[in-house]
Amino acid sequence: QGGLRLPARVQDGRLALALDGHFEPRFWPGVNLGVTVPGHQPGELAPTRADYDRWLDGMRELGARVVRVYTILRPQFYEALDAHNRRHPDAPLYFIQGVWIPEEEFVAGRDAYAPEVTEGFDREIADAVAVVHGDAELPERPGHASGRYRTDVARWLLAWSPGVEWDPQATRATDRGNRDAPLPDGRYIAASERATPMERWLAARLDHLASLEAERGWSRPVTFTNWVTTDPLEHPREPLPREDLVGIDATHLRATGRWPGGLFASY
Repeated sequence: QGGLRLPARVQDGRLALALDGHFEPRFWPGVNLGVTVPGHQPGELAPTRADYDRWLDGMRELGARVVRVYTILRPQFYEALDAHNRRHPDAPLYFIQGVWIPEEEFVAGRDAYAPEVTEGFDREIADAVAVVHGDAELPERPGHASGRYRTDVARWLLAWSPGVEWDPQATRATDRGNRDAPLPDGRYIAASERATPMERWLAARLDHLASLEAERGWSRPVTFTNWVTTDPLEHPREPLPREDLVGIDATHLRATGRWPGGLFASY
C-alpha cells in the first residue's frame, strides 16, 4: 500500500495478518521473552542459540503465534527465529520488537527531552531497525547486545513496541518542564492538540521509527510500551499515590494516511 510492504496492519480494532492477498484479523496468543537465564545478570544477554531453538519449539508446542522481546537481542535469536520459521512455513512465529531507552538517564534527570535521552533512544531505534532487516554490526557495550546481524527477519515482525514501563515521577517532571514543547510534525505518526509533552515526545520517537522503516519500504503496526502505573485511567481505591500520579494516553497519538500499518495501544 502506497509503495510499502505490510506483513500486518491495525484493522477494526484488531491486529490483522497479511495472508494470501488480504488481511485476516487474528487473536495473538504469545510469549514474553526476557534476556537472561538463571545464574546471569540481565545485562549479560546470556541465552545461547540452543536456548532459543529449544524455547521457540516450546512456544510452538504451546500454540503461541507471537513472541515479544523487550530490546535488541544477540544475533542468535534472529537466526534461530528465521530457521524455526523455515522449518514451519505453515505456522510461523511472528515477533514484536521492543527498544529500550536510556532509562538511567531518564530517571535521574527526569526529562525525556534531555539530549542524552532523546538522542540515545533515537540511536537505539535506528539500531533495532537495522537489526530486524539483517543490516547491522553492533559494537560491544555493557548491557547491550552486540555482533554481526545478517539475518533479515522483517517479514516475521508483527509490530514495534519501543519504550519501557515509564517512571511516573520522571514522566510528570517531563510534562511540567516542557509545557511549551511543540506538536511534532509527524509524517507517519502524529500527536493531537490534547497530547501532553511526554505524549508528544513519544509521537516524535515513533515517527522516527516509522520513517526508518518506510525508507526500507515497510509499514507495520506500531505502539509504545506502557503499564498500569502510567495508564490514563483513575483508580479511586488505589492506595499508592504514584499509581495515579500521571497518565500517558495512546489515543492522543494517531497514524497518518502515510502509515497504513496503523497504531495501537499497549499496556
